[in-house]
Amino acid sequence: MKAIFKKSAAFAASAMLTAALAVPVMTASASDMWADFVTSAQFTKEVVVQAEEQTGTVAAPVVSYSYVIEPLQEADVTGKTVTDKNGNTVGVKQGKTGGLTIGEDNTATFSGTQTLSDGKAVFSDTVGVATDFTQFGAPGVYRYKVTETADPAELATVGIARPANYDPIRYIDVYVNSTEVYGIVMFAAGEPGDAVNSTETKKSVGYTDSSNVTENEDVDPTTGLADVYFLYNYTVEKKVENSALLTAPKFAFTVTMNGVEGQKYDDGTKNVADPVEAELGDGDKIELKNIPANVTISVSEKNTSQATYDVTAVDSKLGTVELDNASLAVSGTSGFKAAAALSNIASAADASAVQKSLDTTTFTNKQVDISPTGVIFMIAPFAIMLGAGAFLFGMVKKNRKKDEAESII
Repeated sequence: MKAIFKKSAAFAASAMLTAALAVPVMTASASDMWADFVTSAQFTKEVVVQAEEQTGTVAAPVVSYSYVIEPLQEADVTGKTVTDKNGNTVGVKQGKTGGLTIGEDNTATFSGTQTLSDGKAVFSDTVGVATDFTQFGAPGVYRYKVTETADPAELATVGIARPANYDPIRYIDVYVNSTEVYGIVMFAAGEPGDAVNSTETKKSVGYTDSSNVTENEDVDPTTGLADVYFLYNYTVEKKVENSALLTAPKFAFTVTMNGVEGQKYDDGTKNVADPVEAELGDGDKIELKNIPANVTISVSEKNTSQATYDVTAVDSKLGTVELDNASLAVSGTSGFKAAAALSNIASAADASAVQKSLDTTTFTNKQVDISPTGVIFMIAPFAIMLGAGAFLFGMVKKNRKKDEAESII
């Protein structure tokens, strides 16, 4: 089974923290191999973007995670040990209050844009931690627990999916000798004290499970995958049938997206809150890319032509779309409101589990009547009749003048 964590155990200096687990039983003085002591570090939170687009840039998710560090109690570490690669074993101690602390900013947030590679991008943020040697009192390996807090319902609100086996807990071991804190290692485990922290497979620089966020792949079930942020595309197409107008009609379309404040789409620069407006004629379309999964969509069209139409809308995924007005009179409007682009966000474990509700919606307008206003100047048959009438009127008038002239003679 493929391991969840493949990254180095390093927080700041990778060689230092990878070597942390190679320390023998604590002695009174530091080994020469620990020339540079690690007294502060950071861990990383990653959110993986899964986009329908394969290339281009995408905006960061609008979401925040918070973290708390607390010492494990004695009952949680009793009988637990750490064994280094040389077979040396030391018992794990409960963490000391104040020995390992989180920075003033205990949150992870995301900003900017990232470039897609095969439909995937990773956003990350770091959270700082610090050690205080004076709080420990004696050499040893001291264990702490880091808990990530994010309401699953709130995650779904911004379009992020979290699998059921997601593990919000990580552990940090702090290595202390008689003079210094010389190493810290973060790891994931199904249970505090599991020996996984002495192997490469479970070491972690934080909540960085993104290497395993792929479709149709077996992953280690003991820890959850990284949170996944879904982005999808949506298209509005226009068809006009049975038109008798001389000038091809266009209709004023407005696409309104309703999401979370600050969300962006397309190349990561367009605001979800800004309506998209366009004039669409037969064969025209609006293409929207990288829409966050939580966004609901409303589409309306206004009839700016001189005819009345029957309106239907069919989506390639949803099927027939119910419209608020199936007859589009002159200056009238039709459309649908608050349809979800995607479904099953809250329970999705990978991109294939999220189903599109809307994909490509085709609005078809079939002309059924012509307004009398301005019709003479716009409708071909009436224009021909007008010309013929004018010609006949001229001929009659000319003949009448000729007859009058002959009568005078």
